[in-house]
Amino acid sequence: MQISSLSSVSTTTAQTQSAAQAETLAAVASDTVSGKNYAISVDGSGGTYEASVPNLPGASASGSSVQAAENNLDAILDVLA
Repeated sequence: MQISSLSSVSTTTAQTQSAAQAETLAAVASDTVSGKNYAISVDGSGGTYEASVPNLPGASASGSSVQAAENNLDAILDVLA
């Protein structure tokens, strides 16, 4: 996956039912697969990340890391492209 631009916001918020902390990630990137460029959104919290192409139905994948979610999305884009 070629990420040509990335902006992310990471915040830590206290959970209301316990003293534990939860981290939330939101990132935007671009990816080129089979000569086509796609805008990608990556969201995650609690150790699960979801990468998707918002304007392409069926183009979303999850993983236990940002890289795993992006790799899984690449495989789906190869099939859809």
